[in-house]
Amino acid sequence: MDILEVYRPEVGLPDENLRVQQLLDMARGIHDRLPQPPDEVFRELGHYAQYNGDAHSTFHVVRDRESFVALTHTAWFDTSLQFNALAVNPEYRGRGIAHRIIYTLARIAIERDINDVWVYAMRNSHASKVYARLGMSGVPADDERQVSHGRYYPMSASPHVIITRSGGMIPYEIMGELPQGV
Repeated sequence: MDILEVYRPEVGLPDENLRVQQLLDMARGIHDRLPQPPDEVFRELGHYAQYNGDAHSTFHVVRDRESFVALTHTAWFDTSLQFNALAVNPEYRGRGIAHRIIYTLARIAIERDINDVWVYAMRNSHASKVYARLGMSGVPADDERQVSHGRYYPMSASPHVIITRSGGMIPYEIMGELPQGV
């Protein structure tokens, strides 16, 4: 469980894509959907990626042997890294996996001279508390990301703050190529 793998639905097996969809649903607060046929799952994952950064976005997974432990979807821009989704399998929660994913990608953001990591989080959710512990806070009222997204609100921090708050954490090894910014 020391690898953060770039995941491509077009290469993934149907069962893997279904598990990615289930983790993505968990991140989005969808808990009661029945499994979809493989072609529908593939289409939905493609639409999600297209809507949330298109060619500048990617899914990442953490595996434990053959099962998926965690998933994130990010979009990489020249000046910011956006987390679109982040979910950890309930059996693996409380082990710092989400924190380690954010830490790992914040380190890469610094390498790319990106100074803004942000996410839309549900107010008072477990995820928003994790982001807050890492130094993320609500963006100013005049920030363009401050548009209404229903139950979600934008949180942001410098990747340097995230690294500082994370202490001496060991980053995941990245497997696969990350998208470049625009």
